[in-house]
Amino acid sequence: MLKRKEVLIKVYSAVRQVIPRKKELEESHSFVNDLSFDSLRMATLSVALEGEFDRALLLNDWIAGADNPTDLSIRSLTDYLVRILEGDR
Repeated sequence: MLKRKEVLIKVYSAVRQVIPRKKELEESHSFVNDLSFDSLRMATLSVALEGEFDRALLLNDWIAGADNPTDLSIRSLTDYLVRILEGDR
């Protein structure tokens, strides 16, 4: 089982594959406000995450669980993935 820090490193790696500019990433960054993600970038992020974790990862529940799209952050994605991966044990 991956530790949270390992999951976060993989999330950072996937995000860097998607955003064209090399920006310093922080857990608090909102995908919408800070990283300018749209639906196409979210789909691309899903593919990049599948590559990082070597398995299919559906982000629908994570996205649907946000009260506001601006709540979708690197931190919330990492926490969501940790829960998903823990459920696989």
